[in-house]
Amino acid sequence: MILPEAALLLLLDDETGKPLVESTRVDFALEAAFVAELIAQGAVKLSGSPSVLARTSVEPADPMLKAAVDRVDNCPAGVAMRKIPAGSRWNDTKTYRETLYERLKEQNALTENRRKVLKIFTATTYTPGANDFETPVVEALRRCLLEGDVPDERTAALTATMNTIAVLPKLFPSAKKRVLKIRAEEIRTDARISPAMSKLLSELKAAFTSAALGATGA
Repeated sequence: MILPEAALLLLLDDETGKPLVESTRVDFALEAAFVAELIAQGAVKLSGSPSVLARTSVEPADPMLKAAVDRVDNCPAGVAMRKIPAGSRWNDTKTYRETLYERLKEQNALTENRRKVLKIFTATTYTPGANDFETPVVEALRRCLLEGDVPDERTAALTATMNTIAVLPKLFPSAKKRVLKIRAEEIRTDARISPAMSKLLSELKAAFTSAALGATGA
């Protein structure tokens, strides 16, 4: 399971099958997860100042990641996620977002539910499938956030991304929001995380904050 798939599972309410936050935040998380996965796999590296993403000799096996490398190569880190918009076409029929849903359905991690609204529109939701891929991810986040475990690259990326879009309190409602936020920031800047991943997560956070402030100003 690649990071964008893990992020999507985290962002869906298990009971309602609907996203925990609005679509712009969901898309940011998915786009950021794509770039973070490329860094984690060593398919791209950060170089220069300001930081620019550049492909390496490592070629991802996953076809979606292969396409993502082409899109972000030679792109400034802060805007890299915009090169993989979740709503853009991945193939002739589906967007990146739709393809992630489809892949998770094929892995029996999600079940698609359709119902008519006002007898006209079709509403689609996604609830947990037979294969529980989400619980181990949530548990890894919990250990890092609440027990002080050292995260691996992917867990650090998920933690930072979920913190940026303010989802952590929804995933861990019994924990204090301030504790989650402080610990997530510590993880993002932890010296034990690779400099490339730490730098990328900082750049993505700044990009999200800038976009959010721009939207507020507008």
